[in-house]
Amino acid sequence: MKSTVLLAGRLGLALAICGLIQPLCGREQSGKVVDASQPDTGSATFTASLEVDKVFVTVLEYLKKQGYTIDSADKNIGQITTAMDIKGGFTQTGTTVQVTLIRDTDTQTTVRVAVKTQRRVKGSKEHPWRDIKIDPKESSRIAESLKGTLKSD
Repeated sequence: MKSTVLLAGRLGLALAICGLIQPLCGREQSGKVVDASQPDTGSATFTASLEVDKVFVTVLEYLKKQGYTIDSADKNIGQITTAMDIKGGFTQTGTTVQVTLIRDTDTQTTVRVAVKTQRRVKGSKEHPWRDIKIDPKESSRIAESLKGTLKSD
């Protein structure tokens, strides 16, 4: 009888600990994804008085000259994404630049720049990327530089 009560107590304690730990594990796995297509998320937007094809080529050349590696560039959907730049050792930060082009008219294009950062912990087991955020300061910096490049063409 005493061993049954002791076993039930240990089982109850184990279940309580599992209940407390499970939300912590769930938070580590889930990442808050920010949609860069929404202008209010920290991305920087401006309008260029050029046709969308000219803007696409200019932005692509600008990113390459700045040392970015292009992960994907699709003129049909109007989007350019750089490869992730990973910094850090045990705790890593990855950064990508996503430029979206929206054809307003034949001679006017909206340009949206979103610099996304995310984090992960590398240990014996690599954890997934999480906490995806748009860096408004860096997005604005790149957008201003692009705006100047597009005006000088």
